[in-house]
Amino acid sequence: MKPPKLYIPSPTLSEASPETSNFLRILDSTTDALEYHFAKDICERYVDPAYRARFSVRNIEKVINPELDTKFQERKLELHDPKAQTYWRFHGTEEDSMSTIVKEGFSLSPKNTRPKSLLKFGAGIYFATDSSLSCQYARGLNRLLLCEVSLGRSLFVKEIHSSLDVAQLLQKYDSVFASRLHLRNDESVVYHPDQAIPRYVITFDMSYF
Repeated sequence: MKPPKLYIPSPTLSEASPETSNFLRILDSTTDALEYHFAKDICERYVDPAYRARFSVRNIEKVINPELDTKFQERKLELHDPKAQTYWRFHGTEEDSMSTIVKEGFSLSPKNTRPKSLLKFGAGIYFATDSSLSCQYARGLNRLLLCEVSLGRSLFVKEIHSSLDVAQLLQKYDSVFASRLHLRNDESVVYHPDQAIPRYVITFDMSYF
């Protein structure tokens, strides 16, 4: 697997996109130790060995957006399994889209979803357990979103279903989960934008071996 070439962005997303500054707060590794090291550990630990890269977190910004929180909590109550636990997942995208997600949440509009050729499980919002997988969709940006995702009742799949009938799926399920036990990487897909909320913006450096 050949890692993408990365460019070094501005130190933080709030500096690169000043319009996001009201929604972001930089975490301090000392005063915010619990949150900081939680997010740092997930990013640096969950890297596919085949990627042959080492992630080193440079800074972490916490997303503070009460409107998105309200929508997220309300959507959970509408799921087939509203009591299901939530999960931490990565999402990679270009910087402009990342800024929009921080301010307005996720979207299913065509410009904010993967190209059709990469839609393994229909038109949805894709998340990964491994930071190294989401990095491949970050368009060369070494910055990722760490999100809380409400999967509800998941359909577990063992192979790619690019022609998945989403409308039919949603009659019984809230999401799709593809396990690394059967495919190369874990992937989770939701089909409603309020089923996921960005919690942290992680900027990292990468070294290869």
